[in-house]
Amino acid sequence: MKYLLIFNIIFCISLHEEAYDIIKKMNNKDKPLYIKSTLKMETTKTSNNKKRTAIFKSWTIHNGEKQLIWFIEPNEYKGMAFLKQEKENFTDMRMWHPRYKKIRKITSSKKTDSFMNSELSFEDLYVRQIDDYTYSLLDSEIINKEACYVIESLLKIDTTNYLKHKTWISIKNLIPLKETSYNLEGKALKQKIFKYNQNHSLKSLKVVNLKNNNYTDLFIVELDTTSTIEESYFKEKSLRRIP
Repeated sequence: MKYLLIFNIIFCISLHEEAYDIIKKMNNKDKPLYIKSTLKMETTKTSNNKKRTAIFKSWTIHNGEKQLIWFIEPNEYKGMAFLKQEKENFTDMRMWHPRYKKIRKITSSKKTDSFMNSELSFEDLYVRQIDDYTYSLLDSEIINKEACYVIESLLKIDTTNYLKHKTWISIKNLIPLKETSYNLEGKALKQKIFKYNQNHSLKSLKVVNLKNNNYTDLFIVELDTTSTIEESYFKEKSLRRIP
């Protein structure tokens, strides 16, 4: 019995280490230094099949640690803009509203609010810090004819309103194909489905609210990974003008 217990402990530790290594390898994959993109965001309410469409530009550097977003459509959103900067222990996010000519801070108490009436929250735009979680390799499954690791990411410290995430990661390409996120009570809250181009760059993202089945589709309409973006551009003054 003693030897069996020791074996089980060693086996569990090795699974944790293996899961962490998979996540680390996925995060360390080569990514563009600069990303300029135009995205279409469609949010559908399933109760009446009503659809809301928005278009925005996004500039990011340092793997999403700094991001600027400018809304182009619809007219009620046009000119609204966001600046996100990942700091050492928190995410700083600011919003420019041209109608009121003022910049306001998105406080931590607002991070669970809907991002522009979509099924994304402000928190969903944050960069997930790898060492804020412990990882477990739960299983392997087939998703869309592709073998996947199934990894659970469990929150270590109270930095987010998600208790854990369950992610299906392509074994061959080390990219996420599906993810379920759970609230602090452990109930499934959202599901994300990722679609890719042949070069494994993200093509679209579907975010489904598992409470009411409403969903948001994000489509990448234009993508530029060759143009340089100066870090000095990521300041509040850049929010006021759409590039």
